[in-house]
Amino acid sequence: MTDADALHRSAVIALGQGRHDLAATLAGQAVALEGKVANHHNTLGTALAGLDRLEDAAASYRRATRLAPTEPGLWCNLGLILCRLHRNREAEAVFRRALALDPVSARSPAQSGLARALYPGDDYRAVLSAIHETLRPACYVEIGVSTGASLALVRAPTLAIGIDPDPRIPGEVPASTRIFPLTSDRFFAAHDLGVLFGGRRFDLAFVDGLHTFEQTLTDIAHLERHAGPDSVILVHDVLPADAACAARDCGSALWAGDTWKIVPALRRVRPDLALFLIPTAPTGLAVIRGLNPDRAGVLIGALGRIMADLMALTFADFVAMAGERRDLGIANEPAAIAGCLRAAVPHAH
Repeated sequence: MTDADALHRSAVIALGQGRHDLAATLAGQAVALEGKVANHHNTLGTALAGLDRLEDAAASYRRATRLAPTEPGLWCNLGLILCRLHRNREAEAVFRRALALDPVSARSPAQSGLARALYPGDDYRAVLSAIHETLRPACYVEIGVSTGASLALVRAPTLAIGIDPDPRIPGEVPASTRIFPLTSDRFFAAHDLGVLFGGRRFDLAFVDGLHTFEQTLTDIAHLERHAGPDSVILVHDVLPADAACAARDCGSALWAGDTWKIVPALRRVRPDLALFLIPTAPTGLAVIRGLNPDRAGVLIGALGRIMADLMALTFADFVAMAGERRDLGIANEPAAIAGCLRAAVPHAH
């Protein structure tokens, strides 16, 4: 083992102990002795990042990528620092290079890094939490509960109903929350949401179910039948970061499915709805307002007619619709989101 190798190993140990200043010193010495080893520069970059010396960290990571340009992990490290420096466009290009080097994205953080570069600001759970704080819903519905991470954002005294055929919530749920282990179609066929809420309409709903556009549109229609004039539906997974994320079949670590197709579908079939998009990592949120129970059947009635057209859309079409999405977008900032939720919306009759 060379002196440089020994210094580098000591730097890695210091990093594991959270001693970034010592790690930076040791890794810097390793670089000085042997400057053509990518890992030396990478470790120095990580130590400098821990000291908030972000520009220096970026420079170290760049040197690492020049020495080992086919290593996707090095490009990911550089991309994350560029995001911290708010150089998101540059970070986007870096993460796309990492993805090209490692197309099996389930083994790469490049996909989530790309989402972070594309959609800066609070992630979707932080946005959901802020929406709960803004609306203080009396009645809340969630389709697609999974492990209950988003359902845990509900604040007392909100009454909550969670719907999922295979919920995996650890521990007890609050007494004000009821979980129905059913598909959404079976739930709405067997239960009246209004009755479960004591005759009240829901105030807020979150749809994060099967990740297919047709089931998502069906879920929206089911919910609209129980909506009031100020009800809000949130839909997850409408802004996929790349083609693998947007694939209809799950094949990557970050997967939104083809839920994004609800945007062109709603614009075509239900232009009366107020539709907004929040660019929040990792896969965006749609906000739907102006709901009308009398028109809930319109979506279901139109779905068969437009199904083939929607099924034929590809990720290339998603990219081509960027201008349309800009018209619907609101800033991923608390004030902008709160304003969108509180603004008056004309209701269709």
